Formats: sequence, structure tokens, C-alpha cells
Amino acid sequence: MCDNVRGRIIGNIDTQRINPFRRKLMLSAGARDELNERKSWKNLFYLLGFALILTESPMYRLLPIALLFSGPVSSSASAQDARPTDTSLQACREIDSSAERLECYDVALDALYGVDQSLVTKRDAYKRKRFGLPIDGQGTEMVELDATIARVDEDLRTRTTVIELENGQLWRLTSTGGLRASFKPGLTVTISESGTGGFRIRIPGKTGFKGVTRIR
Repeated sequence: MCDNVRGRIIGNIDTQRINPFRRKLMLSAGARDELNERKSWKNLFYLLGFALILTESPMYRLLPIALLFSGPVSSSASAQDARPTDTSLQACREIDSSAERLECYDVALDALYGVDQSLVTKRDAYKRKRFGLPIDGQGTEMVELDATIARVDEDLRTRTTVIELENGQLWRLTSTGGLRASFKPGLTVTISESGTGGFRIRIPGKTGFKGVTRIR
């Protein structure tokens, strides 16, 4: 009997010496569930107490009002911003001319996303390159070009004059016109569309013009 009592005392002492982590592992599944449930309720009470503290703040009371007005206003602003863009794009679709329709789309998209200066520079360079040629699939068209003469070739046998510009374009004179000045390298000229659908070349500061057609 003394041995049994002594064994129980030693067992109790060993149990008390077990560290908390091992004691937690020794708990039954039901005890662990009960402990976790108590912690969950404790955390919930903490959250409710924090919410009650917030409700005493004047700024907290104004928060629902701010949210009420901010939602519809932002939605209305977004709708108003979208309507003009949608309308302008729809208007572009109704244009028959490919060149005018493309230009309309460019204007609408620039207004929506901003102007990309690099694209504008590329478009202008392409228009200058295509000037005097039939309108291509992209609707590229230009009504006037300022350039400098690089070389002038005159064929006395055929009585034709070909002007080469510094940009590489070749133009052939098609009529004498009323221009009384001669063409020479280094001279700046202006080539523009004529009223009959062709092109004419002029020298700034001089009266009159001559008809030209692009050959390259």
C-alpha cells in the first residue's frame, strides 16, 4: 500500500513537471475543441469592443454618408466620360471615305488616350513619302509638300525636265505654266494639288506654277 501511494505521488509530480507544450498534446480531442471555441469567442468579443469604440468617433458616423455619395458620383462621372467617346467612335463608323474615317478614329483615340508624338511623327513622315502617289490602303493623303531640289535633269531631245528632291522623290514637269523662273539644285519648292486633280510646283516668292507628276 505504501508503494502504491508513493507511486501516485511520484506520478503527480512528473505530470506537473511536463512542459506546457507536452501537456497540450496530452489533451483529448474534445478538450482541444473546447479550448479553441473559447479562444474564438474571446477574439469575437475583442472585435465587438473595438467596433463599439469606433462608433464613438464622429468620423466613423460620417463614413456611411461619404460612401453613399461617392459611389453614384464616380459612376456618373465614368458614364459621362464614356458617352462622348462612344458617340465619336460611332460617328467615325458612318464615314464612307477610308481616309476621312481613319483620321476620325485617330482624333477620337487621341482624345481618349492622349497624343503619342512618336506616332504623329511617323505618320507625317509616311505622308511626305507617299505624297504624289495614289492613296494607299491606309488612306494616306497629303495636299502640300515643301522640299529642296537635289538635282535637275533636262533632256533636250524629248524636251522633258525631271527634278529630284532631297527626299529622293522624282518629279517630271508636264507643262510650262506661267512660272518664269528656272529650277536648280538647292532651291526650295512647294508641290501641291491642283484643282483638276494633278499636282503643281511653285517657287516661294515667285508668281505662277508648272504642272508636275511624280515618277518615283
